[in-house]
Amino acid sequence: MVLKVDDNKWLMYATRLVTTDQPKNYSGVGLYESTDLIRWKDIGFALTTSGDAPYNLPYSSCESPFVMKYGDWYYLAFTYFEYEHHVVESYENTIVFRSLRPNDPYHFGDYDGDESMIIARLKAHAPEFVVNPDDGKWYITTCGWLGCPNPNPGAVSIAELKWLPEK
Repeated sequence: MVLKVDDNKWLMYATRLVTTDQPKNYSGVGLYESTDLIRWKDIGFALTTSGDAPYNLPYSSCESPFVMKYGDWYYLAFTYFEYEHHVVESYENTIVFRSLRPNDPYHFGDYDGDESMIIARLKAHAPEFVVNPDDGKWYITTCGWLGCPNPNPGAVSIAELKWLPEK
């Protein structure tokens, strides 16, 4: 996922594995920066998982990251998916995190299983978020494999998204 953050800066978010010197690796969302969309600098991670976070496997479970800005905050959504044992229960398990600071698309923290970090759970797979510039309405998409849960299995669906006031 690529996001333009100012006139001369682009950020790319990608599924990435956090390798450790321990027997267990962790999932994460990698972060890269470019000024020309050709050369990319590795910034590290926008979000990592650790500790008691579920789905820490030999591959990254932070699938299809998507970042959007709403108000002064950036929001990172990804499908937290586990292919081997929890396919059905995790297939539409999209979780959303808010940036640690206003106007900061770089830092979303380390998810260690603390559910208070998750600001929303969405029943969607690999969603993308779109705002209509004409009327300001937001939309969310979801897609899916045949045979897996989805409003239209094997197809893409779109629905209006309503933002709730922050608590």
